[in-house]
Amino acid sequence: MSKKVEPNLELTALFLMLKDHGASHVVIRFSGSGDSGDFDEKYAIPSTLVDENNDLTEDIWSSAFTELSKGMPEIPDDKSELLIDIANAHTKSHDWWNNEGGDGYIVINMTTLAYHTHYSINEMTSEVFTESGTASVA
Repeated sequence: MSKKVEPNLELTALFLMLKDHGASHVVIRFSGSGDSGDFDEKYAIPSTLVDENNDLTEDIWSSAFTELSKGMPEIPDDKSELLIDIANAHTKSHDWWNNEGGDGYIVINMTTLAYHTHYSINEMTSEVFTESGTASVA
């Protein structure tokens, strides 16, 4: 079962503008480390880059992703906060900004408002050893 994004008028207007220019989904990429994280990039993409689970069919860093997303409209800077608000609301269940950090993306279907998140979380573990004894001289 897909989860859904709650719509608002400004977000609806943004999605309509992007859909009018051929986009079907938006992708918001995020990364973090230490105690902070950022929503780095936002893309409008066509349905050919998304599978039936609303996940990307191509690696977000690949040349195929770049090629297949050419011609898609850019997300206006003044509308980025709308997408960041969505991403914040739907990525808080995993701690991708602490420890050694992590990254991922969220894909949102602009028609159904269903979304899919993908995370990579890096955690650091450490083990402490102590030893006592008498040194031998060879």
